[in-house]
Amino acid sequence: MSGVKQMIDMAWGSPSFLAPYWASNPINVDKVKKPIKYEIGSRRILKRRIKQLHKKVGNADVRNKHIVVGAGASQIILALLHVLKESSVGFDSAYAHPPHFSRFPAFAKYATLDWRYADKSILITSNPNNPDNTTTDILDAVIVDACYNWPQYTSEVKKYNHPIVVFSLSKATGHASTRIGWVILRDKELAKKLEQHIEVTTGGLSIDAQVKAEKIIEHQLQSSHTVFDYGKHILEERWKLLKKLNHENKIPFSLENTSGMFLWAKGNCPEDVLHMKGSNFKSTDDYFRLNIGCSQKNFNEFIELLINGYADELMVRPK
Repeated sequence: MSGVKQMIDMAWGSPSFLAPYWASNPINVDKVKKPIKYEIGSRRILKRRIKQLHKKVGNADVRNKHIVVGAGASQIILALLHVLKESSVGFDSAYAHPPHFSRFPAFAKYATLDWRYADKSILITSNPNNPDNTTTDILDAVIVDACYNWPQYTSEVKKYNHPIVVFSLSKATGHASTRIGWVILRDKELAKKLEQHIEVTTGGLSIDAQVKAEKIIEHQLQSSHTVFDYGKHILEERWKLLKKLNHENKIPFSLENTSGMFLWAKGNCPEDVLHMKGSNFKSTDDYFRLNIGCSQKNFNEFIELLINGYADELMVRPK
């Protein structure tokens, strides 16, 4: 429609910046033989590939641990809240220190848990954090959301050896629509209960999605130039440009972080840019979040908006 202003979408956490890597490294899973009947639980081969990936990247200790796979990290965290609520500990609430991932309070509500900090709260800690990419102490955390603990998002990948650590394929490789997430658990009984919860509530996790995830991870295990290498280069170059423009006073708001997939800022967001307000993360609306991991097109439009058509050579291009 003519006359309708085109907004630059940097609101949602889609890791579109990784799409060019997969366009150059396609994976054909159509020829893989898949069962045509229901299967219970997570596929053993996928669990094995997940453990191999963590060993290669070094972002989680998987020795003597149990893997449970679900339809994305969101389903995993929601299922964990349900199962932990029924445990002998007697959890009656859940909480994450702000600013935090916008959906955590909704997860608690669906698990019929109060959203408040108390002695028996299920404390969720995201490391690195969404939205501000900070890392915090995990000693008191019941659940560690480590979805961004991959080389492209942080300069210091931490090797977590926590009882409950959650990851997602979406943020690891960019395959958000595949809807695969997993949790690394120390407790075998908790793993069993979590598998049962996912099975009862979903009728079984998609076999097609699991097979695709297996092939994606196999590709990364064999690749000499991984999606992590590619993604790290792109985000570093984007942040380098943003810091340069900030130094030249071409950014009309305060940068509260200088790395990661999201820009966490204080001030007013340009009106042509779709963003998420600070209140979505239990902060205040003088803060906002932008997805720096958006598509190349959207990022370049954002830079052009900031510098009003400044020199083309400043545009970040993939290798």
